[in-house]
Amino acid sequence: MSTHKQDFLDYLQVEFDKYSAIPTTETQLKFEKKQYINGLMMAARIFGVEFDELEGVLAQPQAKAAEQRLDIPAYIRQDVQIQPL
Repeated sequence: MSTHKQDFLDYLQVEFDKYSAIPTTETQLKFEKKQYINGLMMAARIFGVEFDELEGVLAQPQAKAAEQRLDIPAYIRQDVQIQPL
């Protein structure tokens, strides 16, 4: 694999990790990041990156990110403000 292709796949993985870290309450930011990643993936296909290569990049972080998110309490993930008694 060429270094440019590997650099691109590494960048795509970083962007996908950032997307996975966005809280679900930030719907606009999450939507914008998803559109950006979709654009990167479309450009990658045009420039010859195989579907299997893209799938390999995106399949790994999802499971890892989901597992890491479960380590964070739900009230923090969902940005719930708890008032002191």
